[in-house]
Amino acid sequence: VHGDLTQQPMRSLFATLLAAALVVAVLLASSPGLVFAGLAPSRESGAPPPLGFHAVSLSADGALLPWADPVSVLNTEMAWYYACPTPETQDFPTYITNTFMNGNYAPTALDIIPGLVDGMGMLSYVKYFRYTNRTATQALERAQQMAEFVLRDCLTKPEGKWPSFPRSTGINAVFPLECAAQGDMVYGCDTIEPDKGGIIGHALLELYAESPNPSYLNASVWIAKVLAANVVASAGAAASPWPFRVDANSGFAYSAVSSNMIFILRLLDGLVDAHNMTEFAELRAQVLHWIVMVQIPSPAPPQDSLWVQFFEDKLEPTDRVSWTPLHTAKYLCERRSAVDSLWAEHAAALIAFALENFSSASLYNTTLMGEQDEDHAPWGGANTNWFSTAAICGTALGSPELVAAAERGLAWWTYMVDSDGCPTDDEGAGSSPSRGGWQEDCHTDVVHNIVDVLVALE
Repeated sequence: VHGDLTQQPMRSLFATLLAAALVVAVLLASSPGLVFAGLAPSRESGAPPPLGFHAVSLSADGALLPWADPVSVLNTEMAWYYACPTPETQDFPTYITNTFMNGNYAPTALDIIPGLVDGMGMLSYVKYFRYTNRTATQALERAQQMAEFVLRDCLTKPEGKWPSFPRSTGINAVFPLECAAQGDMVYGCDTIEPDKGGIIGHALLELYAESPNPSYLNASVWIAKVLAANVVASAGAAASPWPFRVDANSGFAYSAVSSNMIFILRLLDGLVDAHNMTEFAELRAQVLHWIVMVQIPSPAPPQDSLWVQFFEDKLEPTDRVSWTPLHTAKYLCERRSAVDSLWAEHAAALIAFALENFSSASLYNTTLMGEQDEDHAPWGGANTNWFSTAAICGTALGSPELVAAAERGLAWWTYMVDSDGCPTDDEGAGSSPSRGGWQEDCHTDVVHNIVDVLVALE
């Protein structure tokens, strides 16, 4: 556990996922707004300690206020990253080609996770570009650079079962990447995580919508074709439609269950709905059916859960995570009955699952979200994912408690960004956070979440 956050598990909203769905159904039938117990604020007393990089600002009733206007904080963070230099030995700003970077723009390790850092980075920068009414042209240019880096330097070999497919990890001492890193490397240099390709494919489609470079669309289509060629026919309670880790050459699967099917579904949605590529319609229906009918109702205990395995640096096959169920809840709250007749019950159950297993009550009545069973620290990507889920689903479900949790979360996030715009990666770091760190937790997997919160709370 990083920082001085005291882990205090929140009272479960529901005893089990099944109970969650039943209780939500009753609430939806009997009241106009969905009630999430355990999220209501309580009054705190005493002098406020510092939080993150800043002195704390409180309202008259003791509620945490942003240290500065959240939009201004976000703009300042973006400006700090625009100022990031490009090393002489590389073609892109440091944070695009390095997962670990400190507050002086200096890389601190060679292992990188381009699927998550640059995939979610593209999504973040496209969302920010749209949020600024398409005036933040530097954001679009940086998203284009991320795409160029991934498509030029982060693909597998052009042969094998997973040819020219995005790598999930790598060692950035040599470009193009030649060997996997972190947990992938345990199984060999050619190990990849198919779900990270789904993130890249979806991100490229979103970028293509704003910058119609044919290479973005072509790459998205290619990723979908490779996924289609390798889909698991026997997907069910013991296997997801694609494994968590595979050998890109032989296709051998090292881990049968991957929790992140939702971004592959978003990729297929985009190809079918926005580009009328009906050849992917059947595969989309198959993936959606597995998520709704198999994954969401899966038992909560780690040994039976289908919300396991997402993070590149972990090897435990029963490591449950908060990232994917919350992203799935957001998808349901966005698409609603178009994808699931029980979308409200299912979204509420997924939120309840995350709160039960990964959340903690922290200072100023703010609920923070831990990352996974093996690491309950509220790293930036997981924590802000919770804030954005609370905002989007709070609105969709008519839950003032979730909306209030998102408002408190937005205020909390502002304290994790220094005055010059440099963020920390550990959002539970108390009053002495580090500047920089894992770049997806500092920035690239954070910005899109903050934009979601700002839009939902408008």
